[in-house]
Amino acid sequence: MQENEEELKKEIDILSKKFLYEVYKQARLKKLNRKELAALLQVSPGYLSQLFHSKKPLTFEMLIRFQQALQIEFNITVKPID
Repeated sequence: MQENEEELKKEIDILSKKFLYEVYKQARLKKLNRKELAALLQVSPGYLSQLFHSKKPLTFEMLIRFQQALQIEFNITVKPID
């Protein structure tokens, strides 16, 4: 059972990092630093830093905030695992 929980945590971390990498790229394109992005998101720079360092969980609420702040939309695709 513990092995499954560890694998689940690992998969959550990977998926979060994929979303956050896209956020990072968009923020850089818009020439926003972390402090400016945090202000747009109405969160502290420290909270944002914790998100990017996997110290806080990435939530759907934060994904929506990223979309609104950066004027982007996340697309979801599904593909079979090889």
